[in-house]
Amino acid sequence: MSSDRTAEIWSTRLQRELLALSASDDEAGEEKDSVGIIPPFITVQEHELAIESGVCKVTFRIEVGEEDRQQQQGGEAATPKKEEGSEEAEKETADEEAEKEKKDADKEGGEDKAEGESGNKAADESADAEAAVAAALSEPAYVALTLDASLSHAPDGKVVASPSSYPFQAPGAILVSGAAYFPEGSEIDDGDRVELDLDWTPSLHLNDAVLHVALRVRESIRRGEPFYRAAEPEAGLTASGSRDHLRESMARDIAATSAKVDESVRVAKERLGSFWGTFKVKANAAVAAIDDAVAPRVAGTG
Repeated sequence: MSSDRTAEIWSTRLQRELLALSASDDEAGEEKDSVGIIPPFITVQEHELAIESGVCKVTFRIEVGEEDRQQQQGGEAATPKKEEGSEEAEKETADEEAEKEKKDADKEGGEDKAEGESGNKAADESADAEAAVAAALSEPAYVALTLDASLSHAPDGKVVASPSSYPFQAPGAILVSGAAYFPEGSEIDDGDRVELDLDWTPSLHLNDAVLHVALRVRESIRRGEPFYRAAEPEAGLTASGSRDHLRESMARDIAATSAKVDESVRVAKERLGSFWGTFKVKANAAVAAIDDAVAPRVAGTG
């Protein structure tokens, strides 16, 4: 299969998959039926698709269940306190008492109004703070996972579309965040690779890959079973595409070695031919010399 054909398959396939994953049921239409859907506990957080650069990365958000978290309790808003007016001495005149009571009433009314406004403001701020805390605490715990279905890249940065790329091979999986949720004994950190233990075929899709990882992640966290990072790829077999470059390099080395062997064989044959040619000449000369030496004796005897 040519490189252009492989790149075309990669591009068309991923555009269909991203449409099915990110669009609504009405927008996606038949794409969801052909590509498949993901369960409610998995959502697409973000994606990057740059066809010319051969880059495709999709980050999924995997809910891992409710955590035992202590709910924070906010304090009650203080209620304004009413101040009671003091009783005037009976010795004051009725007019003075009425005037003072009027002034006290006006004063108390202003204080109650100011205190009430202050109390309402404090109550509103407290309610907003409680609402923000409740919203943060009500958000389910989740793990973020990125699937990298990018094409291979040669060391010089050139895009290489080959059968070792998606969808012919499984995408790479990287844990973006959420390592803190894994139980004790786990050996994985944010940024580590996650193993895709699947018998991959081109008929599988990104939703199959993320579902496989999501089920393993949720099972690990809920059952308290340790989760481990994937083994690092062998030197020269990284996801950046040096696998193909290594194969090409090995092929070139083998061809060069074969050429050297052929040259050595050719030189050996030439030297062997020259040796046998010289040997035959010398042998013939020796036989002729022996014949010449023996011939007079035979003639004299006769």
